Amino acid sequence: MNRKYNETKLEEDAKAIKESGKISDDEAKMMVGWIMMSKLGGKELSGKSYMDILNEAKNYKKQEEELAAKAKKEKQEKIERYNKAVTFTVFDKGFHTSNFSDGDYQDKITFDIAIQNKSGKEIRAMKGPLTFYDLFGEKLYEANYTQDTPIAANETFKSQVTLDYNQFTDELQTLKNKDIKDLKFEYVPEKIIFADGSEL
Repeated sequence: MNRKYNETKLEEDAKAIKESGKISDDEAKMMVGWIMMSKLGGKELSGKSYMDILNEAKNYKKQEEELAAKAKKEKQEKIERYNKAVTFTVFDKGFHTSNFSDGDYQDKITFDIAIQNKSGKEIRAMKGPLTFYDLFGEKLYEANYTQDTPIAANETFKSQVTLDYNQFTDELQTLKNKDIKDLKFEYVPEKIIFADGSEL
C-alpha cells in the first residue's frame, strides 16, 4: 500500500494488494474506483501511494455521505415548515380523452386536488414539484405545479392538475393505469409567497 501509483503497473499492483490482505474487498473497489474517476477528471495521482489514494477515496465518500445527510435533514425541515402552513391533498384521478372533431388533440391524466391554507395569512402563490409514488415508495413521475390563485387564511382551495398523456412514455402509462388508492403523492413547494410579501 506504500508503493507509489503507476498507471502501467496498476493491474499488477492491484493483484499484489489484494493478495496481501491488507485492505478489504470493498476498500480495494473504492480505491480502484477513485483511480478511474480521477483519470476521467484529469486529476493527477503520480507520486501518491496507494494508501494516499485510498484515504482520498474514503474522505470523498465521507464528504458525500455528510452532504447527503445534510440535504436530507434540510428537506425534512422544509417539509415540516410547509406542513404547518399548508395541507395538499389529491383526492381523485381521471382521464380526459381528446376529441379531434372539437379541436381537442391532447389526452390528459387529471388529478383533483385540495389545498388548505393553515398559515393564518393569505397565500398569494406557490410552486414546486408534485411527485407521484407507488405504494412501495418508488418514484413514478414528477411534474412542476404552480398555484397562483390566492388562498385566503383558513380557506381550502380546490383545483385540478393535468398531465399531458403520451402513450409512448412508460412512466405516464404506468401512472394512467394506477388506481388512486395505489398511489402516493408528495408536494413540497420551493417557495410560498404570502399576500403580505413574506415568503416561506
